[in-house]
Amino acid sequence: MTLDTFLDFLNRFFDLVAIAFRLSWKKMIIHRGKTVYLDGPKRLRLFFEISGGAYLKMGQILALRTDMLPIRYTDELLKLLSQVPATDYSEMQRVFHEELGMPPEEYFKEFNPSPIASASIGQVYRATLKSGALVAVKIQRPGIQEQFENDFHVAKFGADLLHLFGILSVVDWHEVVGEFINWTRRELDFTIEAKSAEIISNHSSKRPQTHIPKYYTQISTRRVLVSEFIENLNSVERVILGRLKNPKYSENLKKDHNIDLEVMAEYFIVDMIRQFFIDGFFHADPHPANIYLLDGNRLGYLDFGIIGEVGNKRMNMLRLLYAMKERDTYEMAKSFFSFARFAFTEDIEIMEKLENAASKEKYKKALEKIEEIMVDNLVEDLHAILDPWYSALDKVQSSEADAKVLLEYNAARVFSKIIMTAKDYSIYLPREVALFFRTISIVDMVALKISPKTNMLKAIDQFFVEFPLETAEELITEGTYEKEIEERIDPLHNLTYEEVIELKVRDQDRLNLARERLADLLAHYAERYDEVRIILKG
Repeated sequence: MTLDTFLDFLNRFFDLVAIAFRLSWKKMIIHRGKTVYLDGPKRLRLFFEISGGAYLKMGQILALRTDMLPIRYTDELLKLLSQVPATDYSEMQRVFHEELGMPPEEYFKEFNPSPIASASIGQVYRATLKSGALVAVKIQRPGIQEQFENDFHVAKFGADLLHLFGILSVVDWHEVVGEFINWTRRELDFTIEAKSAEIISNHSSKRPQTHIPKYYTQISTRRVLVSEFIENLNSVERVILGRLKNPKYSENLKKDHNIDLEVMAEYFIVDMIRQFFIDGFFHADPHPANIYLLDGNRLGYLDFGIIGEVGNKRMNMLRLLYAMKERDTYEMAKSFFSFARFAFTEDIEIMEKLENAASKEKYKKALEKIEEIMVDNLVEDLHAILDPWYSALDKVQSSEADAKVLLEYNAARVFSKIIMTAKDYSIYLPREVALFFRTISIVDMVALKISPKTNMLKAIDQFFVEFPLETAEELITEGTYEKEIEERIDPLHNLTYEEVIELKVRDQDRLNLARERLADLLAHYAERYDEVRIILKG
């Protein structure tokens, strides 16, 4: 870190501290000319909003993490998706000129300088190409890359502090911040977004109910993105607000536009599961402003800056999802331990080098017995987590309970508890699994906002109707899409060499931690179960 970078870091750090301090003790402030009376949720939202930069983006992501924050906090943070102040047009015009060599007014046949959308990274304008095609033009905010890089340094420092003092130690803050930085860096390069949109469009070509806008890659750059302008779209963000303000909004939408919100909420879940498992390449930022509905029950996606990529390890996750749909906690537990077995195998291989063949076989049998015991115990824990959720879904489905009960028993909370329980059993969860749980939690939260009666299990069942387990496994095994992705999108494109090494070290550290816990478990179960102790002594 250079001296200038360090000074920028200090300035930004103390700026954030000052914002947090001011919001923490004041009962009300004047913000954008309005008096705002502060409570916990408003303080958090204003911290991200006033801080801007990467912290605004972080707040938008947290708005969808009902597994991490109470509902009243996430509801308040949702305002960050639409309450982003616009940058003066003259500054945006300058960015466009730097990228394409002339101002927008000369480049396009028509260009409206009033933004139709304003986000943390850029602003969107309506324009007409010389060919007459209507397009949306996203221009990156000036200086945003430098500001984000500075914020990344502060975020890393914050992760170090949280780790040092053991604050919310169940969360791996270095991993959270590392993934946030990696994804955000990719989002800052609009050429990656255009390529990602093209891949998802190709994957969705056989699904007429899914709409992906056309991207004009030949006239897009790192800081300017040109795409098809979608008219008459109903953003999910607008739909959510409409439902809150007008009790007949859903009814009117169905009558006037042939859009059934209950059907679309379920389709949204099915389509995201399809992207994850069948394609292995999915929209990883499906918040309400990035999803839209079109006449005739069609679903569309915007903003492909944050994309998730998964490999063949998702196969076990698919079996786990199938078992969840079948309410088979025993098969779920076995699927979880298929992840743990990776760490078991590592242990056995190390023992093979250090011990004789007899010792290796002894440890292997002991680990198999421990796994058998742990599966039985995990089944009980999964029942405790899943049964209330299953019950809530059943009661809402049969109209025995109000749909609001699903805000308490939602998938985000269920999956969060499952992840925490897996850690208790020293189960090594690959990155793909954690990524799936986070994404499906966000999807469930958005789907419930679209239609409060959304039944996650029903949607999962519909996915397996379209893609039976055997068919889905064949498609994953073929890996036809993975080859295309590898050729066109480099997942480590925006990481420095040091950060690539750091990423690999973190993965190894996670595995080592799981192995250490397994060693402790070996001793733990040997003390409490005679059959394990007998195997080890033999």
